[in-house]
Formats: sequence, structure tokens, C-alpha cells
Amino acid sequence: MVFLLSECVTYAVAALAAHRAGRPRLALWAPLLQIYFPLATIAVWRALWQVLHRPFHWEKTRHGIFAPSTPLRSPPPPSPRRASDG
Repeated sequence: MVFLLSECVTYAVAALAAHRAGRPRLALWAPLLQIYFPLATIAVWRALWQVLHRPFHWEKTRHGIFAPSTPLRSPPPPSPRRASDG
């Protein structure tokens, strides 16, 4: 009974927050908090384990795997300014 009451409070708070933020449709995602909170707990436990057992390990995220649509260009050189220009 307490569990159901706490879940109703969680949904009500999420709905109220979404409404006050001006985005009431976000309240429809509140039931997914049942999945989010356990996953966040697992992430915290994993991070603590890694800090204690492998403190200098760095899990890198690969970005930019896709080919860019436009080639990258170097920025133009700075324009010369005289010292009296400010």
C-alpha cells in the first residue's frame, strides 16, 4: 500500500513539474521513472566501484563516427590591427 502511495506521489510531482514548466505533455513520460531510477542507481554503484578499483581508468565515448556532411575548414587568419586601434 505504501509503495502504491509513493508512486502516486511521484507521478503527481512529475505532472505538476511538467505543468509548471509549461510542457504538460511531458507528464505522460512519468511512468518511465520506474525504469529511470533503478538505472540511475546501477550507474552510481558502477561509478563507485570504478573509482575504488580502477581510479585512473577513463571510459571514452566515441563521437563523430559518421562522416561530416561538409568538410571542415580552418578559421580565417586574424585581421592585423594597429596598436592605436584599441
